[in-house]
Amino acid sequence: MIFTSFEYLGFMVAVVALNWLLPQRFRPPLLLAASLAFYAAWSAPALSILGAVCLVAWGAGLVIPRLDGTRRLVLTTVSVVLAASSLGVFKILEAVGADSGSTGLAAQFIVPVGLSFFSFQAISY
Repeated sequence: MIFTSFEYLGFMVAVVALNWLLPQRFRPPLLLAASLAFYAAWSAPALSILGAVCLVAWGAGLVIPRLDGTRRLVLTTVSVVLAASSLGVFKILEAVGADSGSTGLAAQFIVPVGLSFFSFQAISY
């Protein structure tokens, strides 16, 4: 689904209408579900990457405030490295595929839409 399609227009109208009709407490889950559905419409496998990065950041965000000293630093470092590595791996695979000019496995990888954005958002979280 692309932004300039009638399919997206219908999706957006439905989500906005539901958002207005639902009580305030149900709006964030609706918007999360709609965002995930939109992202999955582009690429379902890329959704697993988004989910993994979000779960790591969210889990670390819950645990880090409860830790002290070295353990806090280690968990912060691990979560930042994991979020950044999701971006690094795909950028390297994309570069290898583009440089080789081949149709092999590396050439089939494309960087998921918004990977840089949500990786850096996860790091800042």
